[in-house]
Amino acid sequence: MTISIRNPVERRLDILADQWASFSADGKARVLRWLLSPDEVELLDVFLEVENSDGGEFPDLFVRVDAPFRDAARYGFVLRQALIDRYEEARREPNHELTLDWICPQPSPQLSATTALVDACVSLHRHHESRLTHVVLVMMPCDVAGSGRWCSWLEALVAEPLPAQVRVVVVDDWRQPRLDRLSVASRGTVVTAVPGLNVSSLVEDVANEVPGTGPDAVFRRHLAAMLGAASRGQFASATDSARAGLSIATQHGWGQMQLATLMAFGAVSLAAGSSEEARRCYQNAQALAAEQMEGMRKGLGGCACRPAWLKVRSVCRTHSSTLGHRVTYGPRKWRPLRKITCSPSKGGAWRPTATRPRGASTAAGPVARRRSKPDAG
Repeated sequence: MTISIRNPVERRLDILADQWASFSADGKARVLRWLLSPDEVELLDVFLEVENSDGGEFPDLFVRVDAPFRDAARYGFVLRQALIDRYEEARREPNHELTLDWICPQPSPQLSATTALVDACVSLHRHHESRLTHVVLVMMPCDVAGSGRWCSWLEALVAEPLPAQVRVVVVDDWRQPRLDRLSVASRGTVVTAVPGLNVSSLVEDVANEVPGTGPDAVFRRHLAAMLGAASRGQFASATDSARAGLSIATQHGWGQMQLATLMAFGAVSLAAGSSEEARRCYQNAQALAAEQMEGMRKGLGGCACRPAWLKVRSVCRTHSSTLGHRVTYGPRKWRPLRKITCSPSKGGAWRPTATRPRGASTAAGPVARRRSKPDAG
């Protein structure tokens, strides 16, 4: 007997699957209102992609539409066209199980926009009835012109005689719900579900379940713990994890991991309002990147340090008002290099190559600082 061990991402997807199964089995329910945080929406997208793939668990077709909500009177027609477009996109993809030859019927002129949308969904389901249980419209408009008007439009949709084979999913922000009125007036046709996916601890859960006890595994766990604590607003815990991970990276001479930790914790410190801690992180990152770049110029290091140094300098300049004027942009002896690239040596190995410093003299005179104008004609 083989026991399947679900990883942290799969366990969170299972929560969404269980809630969908409960909703789809409810003969009265038509609209599933998922209360999610913005970072949980990404997991919902993963769930939809999985269900529309060969590995999907449910015999349902999920159609995600993100058309902006502007004109309530015509929004049904907008969604109907989005449904047709998504079907055409799927038709062009290779290796799909269904024979995609559905043609959406033209609506009669007297039909309302919402009725035309529902009729299109019914037609699509009828065409693939042997393979599909539900056609599911996942409405996630990229922009909403008035939350009150959006809720009113959904109420009008719920008031339509939605058939059992057509279901609707809407996403509401659990921090600032805008569709409470929809659930109250639905009389059981709208079901509200709160998955509570706890995405803030996802990185930690993944890191903790990766096997290994060596310093690299411990470093990954400290880095994941720092990010997780920062996302929960636990700055003291994030500081402890950052320092523990930095200690391991320093002890083993992992320069790139030191830079990554310093940059990440600098960003965390800025977000937490600790400009002094952020200043220390970025100053140390600058010094480390510049040291690595100097070693690279002497043939002692890798070729990724100059981009890292430039990244640190860019961040410091961007946040100069917050970090203060004591943050420097690196010693002068590292700044003359105009460009550093990697070129293959005679033995086939890649080695760093520094171009001529900015403004250095040549036989023909100083290096031009401006682009020359193209020849006329």
